[in-house]
Amino acid sequence: MIKAKSQFKRRSTANNVDIIIPVPADVDSPKFKTTVGSCRYQPRAALWCGSIKSISLAAREFIIEVRILD
Repeated sequence: MIKAKSQFKRRSTANNVDIIIPVPADVDSPKFKTTVGSCRYQPRAALWCGSIKSISLAAREFIIEVRILD
């Protein structure tokens, strides 16, 4: 489970945020569950990328759950 937290000033916003995590090369059938945004597995690069369109003070904590079978 990956937990990301934003710590911005009151009127700040981050746009097009990517969270990139390397995974073992022999991963098979990863399954993703997110509270916001989307995830995709990139097997050639052996990583998964979580994308969040916009983060502001109103949405402070995000959880991305990844289940990987190796």
